[in-house]
Amino acid sequence: MKSYIGEIEQILKGGDDILTYENLPTSFIMNSPALAENITKCDIFCEHRLPKEYKYFLEYYDGGTLFKYEDIGGYKFLSTKEIIEVNELQIKTYEEYWDGSIIFFCELLGNGEYLGFKTTETSVYRIVHSMMAAKPEEWSVIEDSFDTLIEMIIKEKGKEYWFFPPYDRRSV
Repeated sequence: MKSYIGEIEQILKGGDDILTYENLPTSFIMNSPALAENITKCDIFCEHRLPKEYKYFLEYYDGGTLFKYEDIGGYKFLSTKEIIEVNELQIKTYEEYWDGSIIFFCELLGNGEYLGFKTTETSVYRIVHSMMAAKPEEWSVIEDSFDTLIEMIIKEKGKEYWFFPPYDRRSV
């Protein structure tokens, strides 16, 4: 568990471009660790529903980008400040359609879509892929844990693996 931190560290130490599943040269750009007070502020904004796995990630990196290809591809994991800003904007954008159980934490660069935690009152969550042209109720669950998501993104070399068979997409 949390082995992805070691994998990210190894990739960062390598200093070379990381090739995607399409053999495109990309990079990993990670921010410094989040300050404890910023994690707390973000968690309060999220009504204490920010999963512990993401708080753990923030202790190592206050966001960052995996498989960044120019400015048109990659996974931009949001910093504590960006989580608040992005979610405030989406709440205003979707208004009555917004699902208050969702917390966006990752922007899919190049297509304006996000990954979010769909939380419950019992601290259980699922990861949803937001198709911005659709309402939140139509978004699909793609994963059951943040740790697995990161591990799969690295294993699949940046591929949005949930779009490819035999992956089982589930509806929210």
